[in-house]
Amino acid sequence: MQSLSYIAGMFSLRRISAAGLLFSLVGLGGLSSCLYNSKDRCDPGETYDPGSGLCICAGNTIAGDHSCTPCGENEVASEAGTCECAMGFARANASAACTKGLGNPCSADADCTDPVYNSCHIDSGTTGYCTNLNCATNADCTSGYGCNTKTPPAYCEQPPTGTGMKCMTDADCAGTQATYCENHMSFTCFVQCSLTAGDCFPGQECCDLGPLSFGLVNKQICVDMGTCGGK
Repeated sequence: MQSLSYIAGMFSLRRISAAGLLFSLVGLGGLSSCLYNSKDRCDPGETYDPGSGLCICAGNTIAGDHSCTPCGENEVASEAGTCECAMGFARANASAACTKGLGNPCSADADCTDPVYNSCHIDSGTTGYCTNLNCATNADCTSGYGCNTKTPPAYCEQPPTGTGMKCMTDADCAGTQATYCENHMSFTCFVQCSLTAGDCFPGQECCDLGPLSFGLVNKQICVDMGTCGGK
């Protein structure tokens, strides 16, 4: 038996083209009397999935108005039906091509050869990542990075690893920056913080779970600004 995730994937926006959906509806309704070649029932770039009875976009393509559209260089098709930058690539703006540079490991600015992400931010010892400087807000950063304005010059900060990962215990969050597993309601990994240090990711605040849980959970975690209940 196929898994539910597989079945759900067959109905994701990027996999089903308009032409493929039309074919399946006509087939189900018995309205088509035309003969067709069972080996060539879909449009170019599509494949027929017998499990769902639909023509789905094959390879690195997304559904367009009439057929499947291939993603561009350094792009990957997402389940949201859009072409996103592949891992290790980013756009300087919404209309720019995906270029390599943001987040690349570095130890000095000379390691960051991309003209946009040409600054090496050292985050541990001599290890850092390539990013861009002089941002004003999070909107000036791409790929989930946030604008850190705590010390000049402002820079686009890499999001903490592990945030939002599903977990049951802290062990599931190990090896990431989000070391605490909230396993009462959300079952996700959170970054722990200090109420006085201001050490959360840009756009987040440190939330004390003690008062919110009547003293049952004595943890402080980073949450999106304005979402710490009880304030």
